[in-house]
Amino acid sequence: MLPDPTAETVLEDCRNGMLDGLIFVGHDDAVPPQTLVDAVADGTAPLVTIDCGEPAEDSPYSAVDFDYSHGAQAMLEHLAGLGIDTILHLRPEVSSRAERERQSTLMRVLGAGEGMTLRVVSTRLSDSDLAAADIGGRAMTSRHLATVTADLSAALRASHSPPEATTVLCSWGADVEAALRVVADVAPGATVAALAGSWPRTDIWPNLVYSRLPLVEAGQHAAELIVDELLPDATHGRRMLRPLLESEGVSPAGTTDDPSRKDPA
Repeated sequence: MLPDPTAETVLEDCRNGMLDGLIFVGHDDAVPPQTLVDAVADGTAPLVTIDCGEPAEDSPYSAVDFDYSHGAQAMLEHLAGLGIDTILHLRPEVSSRAERERQSTLMRVLGAGEGMTLRVVSTRLSDSDLAAADIGGRAMTSRHLATVTADLSAALRASHSPPEATTVLCSWGADVEAALRVVADVAPGATVAALAGSWPRTDIWPNLVYSRLPLVEAGQHAAELIVDELLPDATHGRRMLRPLLESEGVSPAGTTDDPSRKDPA
């Protein structure tokens, strides 16, 4: 997080020689402020971004991003292999880049295939709710959990698919624990899956599978790229990392690096 929205504080530290380079970690559509990008372009400091979306070809910095689309497709393929035919998609009403990419892939893959149906169960959490999260505090969290529990319970009871052929697919890792509790109460044997990692462990919950973002690997790649940016003849690299599918008794599946995305020669 930047100490001020213009990044002027860290840029002054770069000009004074206190910092050699910057790594900006984005999330939910956060991107470097234009003042920072302009300063990077004029040579004030090298920059690497993480999870900010693919930069323009002429951007003056390097980037590490996550392939959210690949993570969603790998999840659907895994669920199909388990014999799942019904997906209850527990998702918020937000417009973040990650959510848009995941939704687009889910619709494309399910629309092109046969055998699985998807029903959206909204958590009713909106962009404005997220903006007010610090204000609402614990009361907002309680309301959210109550909504998820009631609506997901109703959807599971209304489903005509047996539990062993049903998956509750969570867009957010924060909803996984509530989904596990509802499934244990209403539809034991159903699978809970998440398109983002969460704290419940797959070795404890046998019917849990999630797509883990390679956060440690992203940091390692960013460190490599910022060192490269410090070289006199630096070129700006682009790294796309694929989420890793994890479930009980299964080692993380999938390659971390997308072989189609490499640094410039």
